[in-house]
Amino acid sequence: MAKRPPKHIVDMTLSASDMARVGAALNIRIFTQDRRRNKTILGTIQIGQGSFRWARAHSQFHRLPWERFAEIMDHALKPARRKS
Repeated sequence: MAKRPPKHIVDMTLSASDMARVGAALNIRIFTQDRRRNKTILGTIQIGQGSFRWARAHSQFHRLPWERFAEIMDHALKPARRKS
C-alpha cells in the first residue's frame, strides 16, 4: 500500500535571532496538499510579543491581542453542552 502524502504542510521562519527584540516574530505558513502533492496556501500565522496575527491566503493580516486570542480559543474549545 502506497504511503499517502500529508494533508497539511507547515513552514516556519523566525524574523529575528532574538524574540526579545522589537519587531521580532515567528511566521508560520500553513499549506494544504492534495494526493498529487500540489500545495495550496491556507494562510499565515504571525506570532509576536504583542499579538497573534492571521492572514488568509493572499490577504492582509488581522491582529488579535493575546487576551482576545485566548477568549476565542477558550470559546472554540469549550465542550458542547448536552441537552437533557
